[in-house]
Formats: sequence, C-alpha cells, structure tokens
Amino acid sequence: MRQSHPPDPVCVKDVQDIAKSKLSSAVWEYYTTGADEQQTLERNVSIYDRILLRPQVLRDVSNVDTRTTIFGKTYDFPIAIAPSAYQKLVGEGGEVALTRASHALGTNFILSSNATTSLEDVMSALPPREVTYPNPWFQLYFLRSREATARLIQRAEKAGYEALVLTVDTVVLGNRYHERKTPLTLPPGLRMANQDSVKAGGVSKGRLLLNARTAKEAKQVMEEHGDLIVDASLTWEETIPWLRSQTTMKIILKGIMVGEDAAKAVEAGVDGIIVSNHGGRQLDGVPSTLEVLPEIVASVDGKLPVMFDGGIHRGSDIFKAIALGADLCFIGRSALWGLAYNGQCGVETVLHILERELSRTMALAGAKSVRDISRDMIGVERRDGFGIAKLSGHRVYFARSYSTSWIPEDKLKYVPSDGYYPQGFKVSGTFVGIKPSNTTKSDLAFIVSDRPCAAAAVFTKNKFQAAPVTFSRSLLQRKGGIGFHSVLINSGCANAVTGKGGLEDVEAMADEADRVLGVEQGTIVMSTGVIGQRLPLPKIIDKIPLGYQALGSTHQHWLECAAAICTTDTFPKLLSKTFSLPSSPSVKYSITGLTKGAGMIHPNMATLLGVIVTDAPIASNLLPGLLKGTVDKSFNSITIDGDTSTNDTVALLANGAAGGPQIDSDESPDYKAFRGVLTDISTELAQLVVRDGEGATKFVTITVSESASEQSARKIASTIARSPLVKTALYSMDANWGRILCAVGYSLLSEPGSSTIGAHDSTGTGADIDSSKTSVSLASKDGEDILELLVNGEPQVVDEGRAAEILRHQDIEILVQLGTGRKEAKHWTCDLSHEFITINADYRS
Repeated sequence: MRQSHPPDPVCVKDVQDIAKSKLSSAVWEYYTTGADEQQTLERNVSIYDRILLRPQVLRDVSNVDTRTTIFGKTYDFPIAIAPSAYQKLVGEGGEVALTRASHALGTNFILSSNATTSLEDVMSALPPREVTYPNPWFQLYFLRSREATARLIQRAEKAGYEALVLTVDTVVLGNRYHERKTPLTLPPGLRMANQDSVKAGGVSKGRLLLNARTAKEAKQVMEEHGDLIVDASLTWEETIPWLRSQTTMKIILKGIMVGEDAAKAVEAGVDGIIVSNHGGRQLDGVPSTLEVLPEIVASVDGKLPVMFDGGIHRGSDIFKAIALGADLCFIGRSALWGLAYNGQCGVETVLHILERELSRTMALAGAKSVRDISRDMIGVERRDGFGIAKLSGHRVYFARSYSTSWIPEDKLKYVPSDGYYPQGFKVSGTFVGIKPSNTTKSDLAFIVSDRPCAAAAVFTKNKFQAAPVTFSRSLLQRKGGIGFHSVLINSGCANAVTGKGGLEDVEAMADEADRVLGVEQGTIVMSTGVIGQRLPLPKIIDKIPLGYQALGSTHQHWLECAAAICTTDTFPKLLSKTFSLPSSPSVKYSITGLTKGAGMIHPNMATLLGVIVTDAPIASNLLPGLLKGTVDKSFNSITIDGDTSTNDTVALLANGAAGGPQIDSDESPDYKAFRGVLTDISTELAQLVVRDGEGATKFVTITVSESASEQSARKIASTIARSPLVKTALYSMDANWGRILCAVGYSLLSEPGSSTIGAHDSTGTGADIDSSKTSVSLASKDGEDILELLVNGEPQVVDEGRAAEILRHQDIEILVQLGTGRKEAKHWTCDLSHEFITINADYRS
C-alpha cells in the first residue's frame, strides 16, 4: 500500500489538528482549557458566528492594502502575536521562533514574563529591519516585590523592547480545574528565564496560591512567597505613575473589559489598551472580548489605540474585530499551534493563512484598505424576525495618544486640550523618517475633505521658490480654485532648489495622495525643512496610504497632524473656533487652522506653512481676496529673524459641509462676518509662531499709530521688529529707546535706486515722520503700566526700575505715536537671545 502524506494545512484548524497530534495531552490541555465551566472560553470563539458580513460590491479592490500603524510603526497586516507562557514546551525555538516569524512577516510579538527564553536572548536573535517597523513588546506581571518588578522593566528597556504590556486581570489566578487536577511542571532543563519565582522544573508562586485548598493554606503561601506573587493592591492612582517613573517605554494595559476602565486608562495617560479576558482562563462567565469591544472603543473615543485579543482563528474574525473598532488584533493559541506544527516556519504558515483570509475577506466585502473596514459591513440576525440588523454607529479610529513630553512646560499652555473641528475633514500625522536623525516623530501630515473644496493659497515671494510652491500655485490656477480634496505636508526636507527632479517628486506625492483618495488633481502639497536636498521619495510614497488609513477627526488626530509639520518648533500650533453667520444664525460653523514656524520668519506675503479649513460654504472666486487681506494683517505682520523662506505657503479650504446659503458676494454681511473670523484665527496663529520664536523669551507687540498712511505705519513697525539692536536690548531688559527711535528714523529711507515709501519732504526722510511729534513708550501686556520714554521728540526721565519691571514680563508692547495722521498698524516679534544662535548653528535649514 502506497504511503500517503498529510496535505499542507490550508486553514488554522488544519494546523491545530496537527499540533494536537504532536503535543502531549498534558501540554495540549494546559493551553486549551479555561476557568471553571469554560463558558467564556467557548464564547470567545462562538461569538464570531453571530456576526454576519454585509459585502459591498463594485468597489475597486484590485490592490487590497492590509497595512496599519500603531505608535507610528508599520504593521504589514493588523495581526500580532500575544504573550503566552512556557513556549518551549510547545515547539522548537519557543519564544525565539515566534518572534522571528512575526519579525519576518512585518508584524510584532509580545514576550511573556513567564517565557522560557530570556528577554535579552529573544532580542539578540532578531535580524535588523527598518526602524519604521516595531520592536517586540514585553508583558509584565506586577509582583509585590517592587525591586523584582523594577529589575524586569529595566532589563526590558535596556534590551530594546518598545512597549511594556501590564497584565491587569491576574490579581489571582482563575479557577482552572485542569491545572488544579493535573498541575503542569516544567521538564528538566527548562525554566522560566526571566523570573526569580520559579526554579527549574518548578511552578510559579501564583499557581501555588491557586492550588491552596483552604484559607489557611492560602495564607501560608502568601507568607512564604508573597513578594513573588502578583500584587493585588495596585490602583489607578499609584500604579501608572510608578511605571512612568521606571521607564520611557510605551505603557499598555492588557485585560480591559469594561468601558469604565477604558475611560480610566485614558485619564491615567497610558499609551494603549488590549481588550482581553485572558483567553477565558480567569473569570468565567464574563462576555467574550468581541462583545465588549464596541463599549470600550466608544469610551476611548479615538484617544489611544484599542487592541484586541480573543478567539481569533480565521481572517474573517479579524475583519469583524476591526469593523467593531479594533486597531490591532492578537492571536495566542493559533500561533502556538503553528509553533507545534513546524517551529518558526509553522508560525509563519499561520500568519500567512490569516493574512490571506483577511485580504480575501476585505476584497469580497468591498474594503480596499484596513481604513475602509466599517461597521456597516457587518450585522447580526434580527431578534424580532427574519432578516439582518445593521450594527449602528461608526468605527472610531485611533489617533495616537498624543504625547506632550517634548513640549517645554512654559509652552504647554498654548497647546489646546480640545477643539471644534469642521465637518467633513479628517487628518493624520504619520511617521516616515524623512530626516535621517528622526526616528520617532511624525513628519507627514494629511488633511482630507470627504467632499470637494474651494481653495486658495498665498505663496512666498522669494525668487528661489520651492518645488511644492511652484506645483501648488500652478494647480490652483489650472483648476480655478475648485475641486480640491486634500493638503499633504512633509517636514524634514524643503524640496527647495532641487531642479526638475524636485518638481517630479512633488508631482509623485500628489499623484499618490490622489490615488488613495480616488480623486484627480485634488491635492495641494507643502514641504518644510532642509533646503537643497531631494526628498526620500520612496519612503514618503510608501507611507501615504498609511496616512490615509490613520485619518480621523478627533482632537488627538488634529494635534498629531499639527505636530507632523513641526521642525524646530517647540509645540504644535493648532486653533479652532465655532461661529455663525447673519443669514443662518442657527447653523454652527467651524474653522480650524494649523501652522508651523519658529525660525526663518519674515514673510513677504504668506508665512512658513499654514492651513486653514472651514465647513462654511464660500464661493471659490472670493477666497483669494479673503485670504490675501487676512494674511496682510496677520502672517505678514510677524518677524522673528528677518528671513523669508523659500517655502512660505498659507492655504484656505472651504467644503460647505455644514450647509446654509453660500457666501457669494464680498458685499454681503456673511462675507464680512466670515472675514472677521478668518482674520481673528489667522492673527492668533501668527502670534503663536512668534511665541515659539527660536530662543525667544519675550513676545513683543509693536503698535505704530497716528500715521499719515497705513503703509508707512506697517513699514515702520516691521523695521523695528527686525532690528537686531532693538531685539537684543529687549532680551537684556534694557529700555534703550534710542535703538527704537533709530529704527523709526531709517524705516522710510529710500533704498539705492528706489523711491521712498509714502510722501516725501525735502530731506528724503518721509513726511510721515516728524521728529518733533514722535513719542515712544513701553507697556506691559495688560496696558496698565505704560512708561513714556520719548514725548513729542523730548526724552523723558526714565525710572529704570519701572522699565526693568515692565521688561521682565514675557509679553510687552512698544508704542510709537507719529502724530502725523490717524492710521495704525501692528507687528509682532520676539527678542533675540544667545539660544537663537545656538539653535541655528546646530540646526541645518
């Protein structure tokens, strides 16, 4: 009789059957059994059959994209490997085989505290891969011995683990009948490599407590081994701060099962949570993790990633979990079956099976990317009769829990804690690593409208205009300011003075953004960073789909987007407002602006980079005039160092998503009301740029009043603002009004070969300035303390003590009264410190 060989496995069930045939009954039952009557264990698996798929057809699914991002790192598919104990019991290589498999397939692995391979050996066994992919995470049981717990944390961080996963559902072990009847012992030569609580061939101290048959025996175990048992006294108030004091790794809580705890996790400032009931091995009778997932996602509301673990053994299971809000799914037992089947290759087989099944399910359901998987693609059987009930609500997408650790304490007050964002807009900030020295910070911002926008922009007048300026100006002109869907911004490289190749690069970026959005010629592109270098285009193109997948509308999404465009900025600059219009007072409109800039600030028509979006309906032909007039009074009225960038751009997009009558006349009350709102938010954004001036210690308002013309007032204020002598005097808290007066005096002088601004007298100094009528004062922020330095050309006796007191304030004002008219202009600047030189000597722009 010819010998037959079993076919290669085509599903996880096939792998599971092979694993069962290879493992001893003791090992098999240890991993497959649960607590008490195993109701939760069985419910974790059976629940998926209750969820039905609702496929949507005639969608372009020719190129299904399963990639996702967590903490800015790429996962080639949303499947990772959960922690489990004693993996060398299951198959050759144990923990090393599992982590190598996840590493090879572009995903991740969590190492258990109860591993049979040391955490250092696991890390050293991994070959290098791109920094855009994650390092393994380490799962922690928090022991009563703080010293032992701290040692584990320190070892994990030193070894290079990316995150610390604290298991919070094992204050005591669940009532596991099988373990109590047939306790598992590790064979000779096998030990828990990271714990002091187990000797070779022994059992964990937690299992000693599980096996106690009486209260007296339990008390004895606690007395003898208490320090090496999980600490049951942990609290929200104490635990997370203590962990933060021990490590800079991300902190993730595993074992969250109710919305109240999810909300507390957000409040405690953890970086992520894993919805898990410990595989049904702890408290029996709790719901499956899939059933509680929507409640937890709603509680978190996109403020941190919600990851999921429980019962997955098919690709369609992953699809359903993602549709209900999971950002990443973990497999535990299925990965172990792959290990038993064929070591690392077996684990890779399981991951390949699940990836192919997920990809196939996505295509058949009409989802071309993970981002497209939505709740309306699933349903349940109606309870009141025949038919399918759609699951209400929308998936809440994770916007990375925004960390403010990089922001100086005195600047945190400028970072908003919430916002009011326009309807129809979604945004993201994605890590690319455009600048080689950047290994963690998001540097690709994506701002997307779900409907076409009217758009306008103003650009730098620097003769060496960057490629994105040339491209975006041309595109706006060709399209007449209509049909725009997105703005794509990279930081780290300006793509300026890069020739024809630079222009081809920006066109490729726009084309890829249009492709993922399914539109044509709908993307404005901006860049900021080092001049004279080409973009790392393949890296950017590769991450644009991930930026699309990460789009969201929460406050955290907007903060991450604003941070992604920063370079030497010390905080993200983001503002939002709500407003109404006279013709539709019941309609609530929103406007949001974000900008970047801390240096190379003396715009000659725009500013660094800025994007303002609104859901108000505005005719496209009105936007250019609106924006130009607003920019002149805001972004064109700031100075930090007197330099005008090659990349300066401000864009305004309006999608009309909030409804109401369109603003179609510049004489209408609606137009004038919106112009006021736009001017206010633009001015505040511009002032934030000055407050973040490189090395700045003071925010200075310069008001020039009683001028014969607004043009002259603006020119004088600008000249004072960029005077190095004035700015250094302010830094040293020196009330040197002579430097201010000097700047006023030469501000209107003719440049060689040009005429003087405004009317002239015979001296060529400009009739707007009369030395006998000019007054100069200093004032504190609130304007209550005004110190006159010069009155009608006559110097005053200056109280140096009062002057020093005013100049100690962070916000001060220089008041110049010309006495020649009624016009006024304001300009905002900062002082010039030693730190400015240090920053610009160290940072290449």
